[in-house]
Amino acid sequence: FVKNLKKKTISWIQNITPNYEDGIIFEDSNVGIDICFDPKTNRFLIVLSKEDNIKTFEIKDRVKPTDYKILKLWYDFDFINSTKKEIHDFLWDSLNLEPINSEFYKNIKNFYISLTDQNNISEIELFTAKLIGKLIFLRFLKEKNFIDQSSLKIDKDLEQKSYFDQHLRKIFRKLDDLEFNTQHNDETVFIGSSVFEESDLEYEISLNINFPENFFYDFFTFLEKFNFTTDESTSDYLQIAIDPEMLGQIFEQLLAEINSDSEEVIDKRSEKGAFYTPRYIVDRICTQSLIANFESNFDDKNIVREFNILAHNSEIEYLKIADNFYISDENKEKIFNFLSTRLILDPACGSGAFPIGMLNLLMKIVKRLNIKNQNNYEIKRNLLQKSIFGVDIEPTAIEVTKLRALLSLLVEEEFNNENNFYLPNLE
Repeated sequence: FVKNLKKKTISWIQNITPNYEDGIIFEDSNVGIDICFDPKTNRFLIVLSKEDNIKTFEIKDRVKPTDYKILKLWYDFDFINSTKKEIHDFLWDSLNLEPINSEFYKNIKNFYISLTDQNNISEIELFTAKLIGKLIFLRFLKEKNFIDQSSLKIDKDLEQKSYFDQHLRKIFRKLDDLEFNTQHNDETVFIGSSVFEESDLEYEISLNINFPENFFYDFFTFLEKFNFTTDESTSDYLQIAIDPEMLGQIFEQLLAEINSDSEEVIDKRSEKGAFYTPRYIVDRICTQSLIANFESNFDDKNIVREFNILAHNSEIEYLKIADNFYISDENKEKIFNFLSTRLILDPACGSGAFPIGMLNLLMKIVKRLNIKNQNNYEIKRNLLQKSIFGVDIEPTAIEVTKLRALLSLLVEEEFNNENNFYLPNLE
């Protein structure tokens, strides 16, 4: 039984017992699979490790179609007549996010095409991309209980334009307009940030847009087939769920495949510069760049060594040495001041892989410093507003990067209704 299913807790659980896959000296131990249950949220989390890397698979409330596919693989596997290595390799490979992401993107692209094809309106592509981004954002908010849990339910026979005008736009406004939010007594939390603010372009298009039959019903029904998490996976901690990075992959693949001027599907990567960068490459480049910058600012070999440990190690690797790793308060302050005064620019940010990667790296180090009374939400918000910047020629790219940045703030424990934290405007 676990009260907190966050990455640090799960990494600690995996670290406290030796597992078969931890090395040759543990070959007599069991395969390292842990099952954690949070009775408060009715969540099961299945955790598997391999060489200080972790994969997690969550079952919440009910077995979803994507859950069933993995469980069916396990059911069909011959565990009794397999070696430990075969069992571990099979389990590790079965927790594969690629087919889930591929299925998710394929369907999102179909929704995108169905709406754009039905409307011969200028800038319908941008409107559709922003709308889909908002709808997925709503699903992430639902995961955090920041919106009324019944607000995304829709009668299949309801006229779609009426649902959009009378229901969805009302939800968007409650999330964006504090005065309007306080006038409605429900569970929807005001988050601000202008991400749900209706632009002039969106307003003009909404007057004349036509939605395909059952568009929103089918869209929300489709989303419920998947697990969602607001906490982005990293190269050493993979969650088998749709995370905010998927917004980035959706954008990049849409640019690569959909020519907005015709129905012809072409490769637009060279035109738009939209390429997906794998997590491990993003993590490596961000880490090496930050360490090089730190080393150019400090001559003290001891503090440079300490910074390397804070920046490099995975969560499990760090937990193995944390009890014997001491940093003086003076060095903690120096490192924190260094992190909080960086100016980081991605001049072609795309869907935000490197800005978000750098944000996650900075916050990983901040949390390991464990400074007394630190507020991780305020620190992350300040980094987003004052330290990390992105530029791109593609408006949709900027929107996706903003969505990912804002979702990253929802992960922090300090962001909740009681504290009245609002998401910042990242324009």
